[in-house]
Amino acid sequence: MDITAVNGTYIRPSPESNMRYHDFAIDVPASVTGGTVTITGRKPGSSFFEAISAIDLASPSSLQFTGTVEEYKFVVTSIAGSGTLCFTDTVN
Repeated sequence: MDITAVNGTYIRPSPESNMRYHDFAIDVPASVTGGTVTITGRKPGSSFFEAISAIDLASPSSLQFTGTVEEYKFVVTSIAGSGTLCFTDTVN
């Protein structure tokens, strides 16, 4: 799931909405030196997005969580630099 490194809100479908265990990683290009991405997810059948995590783009890390997700919402704030943020959701 690619997101342009520009402040804003982006919604992307989950690649596997029926899977429960997620290993979520982000690839941040060297041209992006700071900012935050807040990640929320909407469960199948729900109209609400629930908090998953926030990632500091100055020191990005992977995260793991359990639960089904039909759509992700990424809120990018305080971005420094430009490029494309690539999110990978590996599910089990």
